[in-house]
Amino acid sequence: MKIVDDWIKRAETQAVCHMLTKAGYQALFVGGCVRNALLNAPVHDIDIATDAHPDKVMMLAAEAELKPVPTGIDHGTVTVVSDHIPHEVTTFREDV
Repeated sequence: MKIVDDWIKRAETQAVCHMLTKAGYQALFVGGCVRNALLNAPVHDIDIATDAHPDKVMMLAAEAELKPVPTGIDHGTVTVVSDHIPHEVTTFREDV
């Protein structure tokens, strides 16, 4: 099933994805945004999983003139704010 909702097409969200993919990293939507889209419920939080490490996400966001906020570095998470819209970008991890 392919999700084709407005929140995916939004320029602010695409800017975050492009920031990662342009540098050769993956950007995969995960978590509540996917769940809510599948349930046809409103999407408020955008979660993106990536193979870029948090320090790289911080650097790429700054270079793209987006605002990186180290909200959960210990868990690999950086909030990237694009035109006042927060996107939680988390490095792939294995919870054991």
